[in-house]
Amino acid sequence: MLTGFQFLAEAAFGALRRKPMKSRAIAFRSWIFLQSLAGMPVLLVCSVAAFPPPAQAYIHVKDGRIVDSGGKEFFMKALHLEGWLIWQGPLWNVGLRSETEMKERMSLTLGEDAFAGFEQKFYDEFITEADVIKIKSLGFNTIRLSFNHSILEKDNRPYVYREQGWKQLDRFLDYAEKHNIYVMLTMHSAPGGQSNLFVCDPDDTLLWESKENRKRTVALWKAIAERYRNRPYVYGYEILNEPDVSDWKELLGLYREITSAIRSVDSNHMIIYQGNKHGRKFHGFGAPLDSNAALSYHTYKISIFVPDITDEILQALGTLNRQHGWPYINTEFGANDLDWTRKKRIQMEGGPGQGWTFWPYKRVPSAMQDNFRHLVEIKTGEDWEMVDRSLKWPRAMSGEKEKVARALLAFLDASRAEKLVVDQEILGALGL
Repeated sequence: MLTGFQFLAEAAFGALRRKPMKSRAIAFRSWIFLQSLAGMPVLLVCSVAAFPPPAQAYIHVKDGRIVDSGGKEFFMKALHLEGWLIWQGPLWNVGLRSETEMKERMSLTLGEDAFAGFEQKFYDEFITEADVIKIKSLGFNTIRLSFNHSILEKDNRPYVYREQGWKQLDRFLDYAEKHNIYVMLTMHSAPGGQSNLFVCDPDDTLLWESKENRKRTVALWKAIAERYRNRPYVYGYEILNEPDVSDWKELLGLYREITSAIRSVDSNHMIIYQGNKHGRKFHGFGAPLDSNAALSYHTYKISIFVPDITDEILQALGTLNRQHGWPYINTEFGANDLDWTRKKRIQMEGGPGQGWTFWPYKRVPSAMQDNFRHLVEIKTGEDWEMVDRSLKWPRAMSGEKEKVARALLAFLDASRAEKLVVDQEILGALGL
């Protein structure tokens, strides 16, 4: 375990190209992740950057507290919308698969043209205005919208931003504004991937191993902030989901670079910095990096490898709040039983923290459903097994591609907001 002090050094940027992702590395990397959670980062001292105060029409930080446009303290009750602009296996109940692996295998089964058609249909139909209406009606005031960088920027065309990706983000923010619900924008997968875990859709060359990947991440956040700087229903920008890097100076160096890029075009929105080691370690933080900023954390209890360390996290964040004025929020909890969910929600509402985010919104149920509760269930048909089999043996299932295609279309139909089945017990556990 490392202890001690180090002073922050500026990161230099160069020009390294990203290697293509090799999905066979995901299983090994996920195993490495489970063993890395117990690691302790090195303490790092940060300095406060001077930026202009935000416009008051936006969610912002005032005197160390998150407040709304009227200056009233705002407690976030958010739902995490994952599985749309970034795919992952657990939400489809098809194992610990990354987005890239899922897409590669579906393409092998269906053929490139047929898969491209389904992919576009999925982006257009999996989440619609009806979902936003439903989420708001259930009592949530914020949606945490996770996205893969590739929705906006393909790796073979760096710095060229995709109009189709902007279109998806634009329409979702339009829905949110229309129905008066905030949206937190979260980069779930940065170029290269910010951790080895499948949820970050990592490549062989991670974000931390490539100066070019970090440069692209900074540039992409600047483009996002420039486009959405005048959107008052954007709750804030959560820079990275679950980063994992051994050297704190690399993480905070990148955070500072992104902060400067965002503030060069947007002084309105709050910037949210997630803790290291997958949102669970905060020893490297000192004074705030920006006057309109908050910290975020994740808490789960999945196994002996991912224990519940909520008490430890809240103690660290409470110290940062008292000593440096950092406000903080939870941006993921869940994946557990009813009793644990209720207790964690009550615990998070009882301290100085200013919000929680339940994961996930809608998913295909698993055999472990009682111990892995979700908010709403996608009722798939008997043919859903064809999709699972195609992801396990994509070439062998290519002869059944018509059946797989029908199963995928049935899945999309079953995922429509009006067909979803709400877990009223979980809703009650969330106090809604």
